[in-house]
Amino acid sequence: MTLEPGMTHLLTRPRHALYAAVLVAGGAGAVLTLAGFETAARPLLTLVFLAAAPGAAAAGLLPGWTVLSRVVVGLTSAIVVNILVAQLMLMMGAWSPRNGVAAVAVVSGGLLLLRLALPRPEPAEPSKGGPER
Repeated sequence: MTLEPGMTHLLTRPRHALYAAVLVAGGAGAVLTLAGFETAARPLLTLVFLAAAPGAAAAGLLPGWTVLSRVVVGLTSAIVVNILVAQLMLMMGAWSPRNGVAAVAVVSGGLLLLRLALPRPEPAEPSKGGPER
């Protein structure tokens, strides 16, 4: 398969295909839960959404970090967001799977908006010689 210059193809970047699959699965889980559809796949897809949405939103705030660092921070952020949302909703007596998914979506959306609002860092210029003395 030949690709035109400058054209990106999903199959040339397997990591992007994985991101797209998780995005679609998580989105489907959120939609199924919010719409109230009872299917066998809904619990698993909802868990994908609850794990991926806050983690991806938090990892997006760290553009200069290594991939491993962003994964660790993203997973930790997903756990923290889900625990805080669940605890607050239980204290307020408002817990339900539908409300939980909606609250996590709002928090994740807020993190994504924060990412869009922050200025992007300038790429570092490569040095033209050895170290400065």
